[in-house]
Amino acid sequence: MTNFYLIRHGETDWNITGRWQGHADIPLNAAGRAQAERVAQRLEEEAIPFAALYSSDLLRAWDTARAIGDMISIDPVPVPDLREIDIGWWSGLTRAEIAVRDLAALEQLDGGADLPRGNAESMTDLYHRASAALDQIAARHAKGNVLIVAHGGTIRALIEHARTDGEATWPWPFTLVGNTSISIISQRKGHWQLHSVNDTAHVAHDSPGVNFLPPAQDDVQQV
Repeated sequence: MTNFYLIRHGETDWNITGRWQGHADIPLNAAGRAQAERVAQRLEEEAIPFAALYSSDLLRAWDTARAIGDMISIDPVPVPDLREIDIGWWSGLTRAEIAVRDLAALEQLDGGADLPRGNAESMTDLYHRASAALDQIAARHAKGNVLIVAHGGTIRALIEHARTDGEATWPWPFTLVGNTSISIISQRKGHWQLHSVNDTAHVAHDSPGVNFLPPAQDDVQQV
């Protein structure tokens, strides 16, 4: 069995102001860099033997991955297909600003349609791109533990891939994926399983650390 630890990038200024990022290459802010250091320290303290570290090549994910890699002595490998959904001309706008320019599209999305965001990608497009990248990574690792650093939309797609064992269809249930949260999925004998979602104990000041050792092969908690 191979366990995949899915980690969202740290915070950016656009996260704070509600600007939709997509493929825009926005850096971590000071809080995001601190979050990246905290998740890196947590992974180092847990002493889980990781075989590899893969990351989206967008700066906010890549710098989070580099902080982790420096702490656990693994060089991250860039995987462009792990990028966030491409939202085209919507990138850099808030929902309110998009509503002024493209209200009909937002209303369709709110009604459950999966049209291309900003004339670029749909969530189904993202799912096929990201899950194909995950499957390629899984083919290189028959067992052990692998880290993947990516984005909120991308991680939601990978969670759905595991939750449905490769049969995800839109719409997906809403899944909260906080900055530098850890979600765990696994593959065993060609089948995917979901173990945990959105573990943020390392950045929750009033929450104690939670041990998240790799799930036992016969002790899988579905979420």
